Amino acid sequence: MNGLTLVGAGRVVAANGPSGIVLVDARDGARPRALASLALPGAAMGICAYPGGVAVAAGTAGLVLLEVGAGEPPRLRLRARLDTPGYARDVIARGDLLYLADGDDGVRIYRREGGSARELARWQGKGHAFQLDLDGNLLAVAEGTAGLALLDVARPERPALLGRLAMRDTARGVALQRGKTLRAAVADGTAGLALVELSRPASPSEVGRHKPERSVNRVVLRGELAFVANDYDGLLILQAPLASSPTPLGSLPAPRPAKQPAAKKAAAKKR
Repeated sequence: MNGLTLVGAGRVVAANGPSGIVLVDARDGARPRALASLALPGAAMGICAYPGGVAVAAGTAGLVLLEVGAGEPPRLRLRARLDTPGYARDVIARGDLLYLADGDDGVRIYRREGGSARELARWQGKGHAFQLDLDGNLLAVAEGTAGLALLDVARPERPALLGRLAMRDTARGVALQRGKTLRAAVADGTAGLALVELSRPASPSEVGRHKPERSVNRVVLRGELAFVANDYDGLLILQAPLASSPTPLGSLPAPRPAKQPAAKKAAAKKR
């Protein structure tokens, strides 16, 4: 699965790639159950909830808006599809605005109107927009080989570049966190996790880095902890204070598919 969002007490909608969207009842954490699913015209890559609906970054299909019904069983209904030239990878909602990472086509900003949305602006960067995060009027963009881009979106119809920071590999994920100062954690592919100080967004500076053996694809910050999607090595948890390099605390290996017995493999080849 590529992303999750909460849509009520104990209910989760998951972006499940080419399989589309699935609504899950997780009120009993030991026995989650699928309530509804919906195929999309593209691969469900990123997802976020807003009052009355769900927005999906749907790969080649662009931005898709869904309604989650309140009935029993609930229904997922397509409300609108806004095609884009790029490959939609991530979407976040703030108020009535939607921010879309549209791959090679940069960042698009929409205002929700009824069951659809109207495009306000497009910002074309130097790389492939993988993921976004927002703190106040500061929008952070993980831009692949172009690194980290920081935008001022105080006027959403006119996003403006504030600053950039080159990364060593490929910026695939970004997370913002405000404490004594604003900082970012950047998932920098094979170069690991970078911590960036953002007290002056016009001149961001790297203050720490940890390079595990596997590629770093996504990151979530909570306090001084960084939860890292560490490719085939699974979940990596780092102690990540602002002013020094992160240090490993623990890890959880990714589940490996069970090996097929030789007889089953032979039978599968014959079919």
